[in-house]
Amino acid sequence: MVDYSKLRKKFPGKGPSKSDKARKIKAIAREYEQKKASLAAAAPLSKRGFPYYMTIIIGMLLVSGLAGSAIFKRGGIDIAGRNAKKATESVRNLAIALGRYRYHVGRFPSTEEGLEQLASKNVSARGWNGPYIRDLKPDPWKNEYVYSYNGESEPPTLYSKGPDGKAGTTDDIIASRPDFDAAFRDVSWTKDWVPMHLRDIVVAQNEKQKKALQEEVERILHPDIPAEGATPLRDGWEAAGPSAWRKSLSIPAKAAGRRIALSFTCLPGPWSVFFNGEKAGEGADGSDGFEIDATRFAKPGGRNTFEIRSSAPCVCTPSGAWIAGDAILRVEDPVARIVAGTLVTETLAISPGLAKMRLRYSTPSGSVTNDFECVSPALWTPARPFLQKGWLLGRLHHYAIRTTGLSPDGSFLLNGEPFALKGVTLARDAGLPRGAFVRDAASRVLQALKEAGANAIRFEGGATSAWRELCDETGFIVVDEKTFPGCAEWPRGVDPAGDGEGLADFALFPRPLFAACRAAWRDDAPTIRFLTDWNGVPGALKRVAVASSGDETELFANGESAGRKRASGSDPAGRIVEWTVPFEAGELKAISYDGGVYMGESACKTAFGPAALKVSCSKKAVADGEFAFAEIALEDEYGVAAPEGEVEVELVLEGPGEIVSAANGAGPAALPQGNVARVALSRGRAVVAIRRAIGGSGLPLKLSAKAPSLRGAVLDLPRR
Repeated sequence: MVDYSKLRKKFPGKGPSKSDKARKIKAIAREYEQKKASLAAAAPLSKRGFPYYMTIIIGMLLVSGLAGSAIFKRGGIDIAGRNAKKATESVRNLAIALGRYRYHVGRFPSTEEGLEQLASKNVSARGWNGPYIRDLKPDPWKNEYVYSYNGESEPPTLYSKGPDGKAGTTDDIIASRPDFDAAFRDVSWTKDWVPMHLRDIVVAQNEKQKKALQEEVERILHPDIPAEGATPLRDGWEAAGPSAWRKSLSIPAKAAGRRIALSFTCLPGPWSVFFNGEKAGEGADGSDGFEIDATRFAKPGGRNTFEIRSSAPCVCTPSGAWIAGDAILRVEDPVARIVAGTLVTETLAISPGLAKMRLRYSTPSGSVTNDFECVSPALWTPARPFLQKGWLLGRLHHYAIRTTGLSPDGSFLLNGEPFALKGVTLARDAGLPRGAFVRDAASRVLQALKEAGANAIRFEGGATSAWRELCDETGFIVVDEKTFPGCAEWPRGVDPAGDGEGLADFALFPRPLFAACRAAWRDDAPTIRFLTDWNGVPGALKRVAVASSGDETELFANGESAGRKRASGSDPAGRIVEWTVPFEAGELKAISYDGGVYMGESACKTAFGPAALKVSCSKKAVADGEFAFAEIALEDEYGVAAPEGEVEVELVLEGPGEIVSAANGAGPAALPQGNVARVALSRGRAVVAIRRAIGGSGLPLKLSAKAPSLRGAVLDLPRR
């Protein structure tokens, strides 16, 4: 008998080719003949003969082909749907990855960098913590995704060209704008910042990740300090009351037997410090820095908490996130250490190619004096403030090689040579936000005085160690009435009263004396500055003053000469020349000459009604933990400063930072409320101090200024 089941197995399951069909049909025919021969040539019934079976075979093949075609067509519809869904999900994931890249780096990849930046492992951008995707694959239709950078204010262009492979058609799959911001959702519980090494988990995808990130944040807020060394504790403080701040950390068991001390560079008082609930120290004034031995209060091997209480509201920012001065916890050898405040380096003598030095300090075992020599030393001068460096008992020490003194005639000597002091008097808290010593703010004060040409400072109440160190780095000689009696008559560098005769006001905006001193003190840069504006009543006489380093200056009022005036002396007061001319709106121009040779010129225009605000900053970028000082100015519709405008401006800061203080130069700094501050412009100007958070995102800081009926302004400060 013919085994039909075996015959059926020979039929192909899915659409065989024509050659395969013919081959298999011939094989079946041959097998049929063999089977017929084995049956003694007895032919089957006619109705079951060869044509019958061939009909069945061909019919089955046709049915199989039709079914395969239907399945293929139906599968084509499913494949198209799956491809569209897959492309939509891929575009969304790329948008989220781009958002995370921007969160860390502070910007989207440029068009030239492209999406490859997300998968690359060799990216040098600061803050980068990728890769953000495993690899970059084409879309389901084997086409590359389209990407284009549109600047900081707009999300980039990102889409798949869809099934037709053509850009700009209706089947394009475009990224949704909210997807670029998906990386910034649900981060409030991290207190607006994420640890640097955990920035790949910008958004916790599940409870497990969220718990792990919370634990890491907790370890950073309450760190485990090393068994020996210094741990900065400037950030991460928690408010413990109206004038109290608390921080906790774990001290390792290995620290047992070591000395544990807490030091501050600045803590205005009266102050007190509690360590694990017990008072460890107190004082009336900590502006010069101090150190507290907390060894007997510490608990090595467990959690320790210390609290700072101060009656000065300037210690912390509104959020209570950081202490103005540096706070450092030290774990050190109880014997082999330098007693705080005892290290002194003296220059005994300077000869050609050699300097004899003396180092003095105290240890718990007694005083130490060490004399040594420096061959071919680089001498310190205000123009080149070179500092030597050296390690001593585990601490880096900076010192200057210089000698100072007075000659028999009373003139000042620097490194044995006569040196002209150009000095100012400075209050220790002048120009500092919230009155506390901050290096960035103090550096800004010294830079302003340096711009005026000053090279020496007399501090009211004496210089603190922090001010002395910064003066050494910047190039200022610190003197007092004992070392140089004439310094008592020096002008004030910064006048906190707001209406005095200092070089600068409370906000460090230059006063007329600033330009006069610059004209008299600086030989390296010419000075031509108007000390008065050109606004008034038409026809009324107006006094015009110009400070110039030239010996002769000519004034032009709306193109007409008002005559030349000569300087009356080389001191600051003698560098000011004046005219009285009738006021007429327009432009003043001053042209200065030195020895009859053209030296330079300056112009001053009449300002019309206030029309807009302008926000500017000398820094182009700000690093984590760094301060920036933005200036707000009032302008007319032509961009001319409008000094007569008196308006209140609202300042709003967005991004990983906070507003520390704001000032207008006429009085004390205004204290902000969170990241919002209101400040009244004085003579059309004000300044705001902002600080970038440590460990925050890479997003830029955005400061917005607005006032009623005026065009607002925005300042973007990327991370440095």
